[in-house]
Amino acid sequence: MSGLSSMYNTVYKNVNIDLTIESIAKWHHDRNLIDGSDDRAQFVKLMEEAGELAGNIARDRDVRDDIGDMMVVLINIAERRGLSMKECLRHAWEEIQYRKGKMVDGVFVKGEDLMEDEHIGCYAYPNCDEDPLGCCIEMGGEVETYGHKD
Repeated sequence: MSGLSSMYNTVYKNVNIDLTIESIAKWHHDRNLIDGSDDRAQFVKLMEEAGELAGNIARDRDVRDDIGDMMVVLINIAERRGLSMKECLRHAWEEIQYRKGKMVDGVFVKGEDLMEDEHIGCYAYPNCDEDPLGCCIEMGGEVETYGHKD
């Protein structure tokens, strides 16, 4: 389900998430998944779940279980490291809230990454020195030039 025109993740829709996170953390402890596992093993599990999410996105299937499974694994890693999910999200939000950048092929690329790689998203690369416009990126129906030949 893509293209929602209004925000979906409101406080109302996330009431009691703290209790769910606590229940999941307890579930991990009860099954010895904190002391009996490690971050490497859980990261492999996270990537397995990410693969399932990718497959279901590609097939336009329901992704609730995949997103939930990934969150369960992230709670495991956070619990082992003594971090709360709230703390992790707040930290990420503090880093991104004022971030500037641009959309490249449907992905937000932060400004400093655009500065490091002048060819990011350039459809003329690696021949942009020969292209009369230099580096170009197609934005919808328009072509925007950037990089070394602006």
